[in-house]
Amino acid sequence: MNFVDFDGITYRLSTPSSKSLLLLSISIKCYPELLKYGAANVLEREYPGLVTTPEPGFDVTLAINLEALPTNPADRGCYKLS
Repeated sequence: MNFVDFDGITYRLSTPSSKSLLLLSISIKCYPELLKYGAANVLEREYPGLVTTPEPGFDVTLAINLEALPTNPADRGCYKLS
């Protein structure tokens, strides 16, 4: 599924290899500029272990293994699921 927000950021949500591995890919027009200001470090800090090789045509891809989510809500960190 591809979708675009009001700022023109393109997202792709997919499960290409397994229904339990969710890929969220993001294309941001100003991403090269954001990299200059440490965006890669911020993504790694906020989404540890989720940042993976971007899918073709995207700047960032997060790989979320739905079978490996922490069961304790206090341990979810970036997974703030309700």
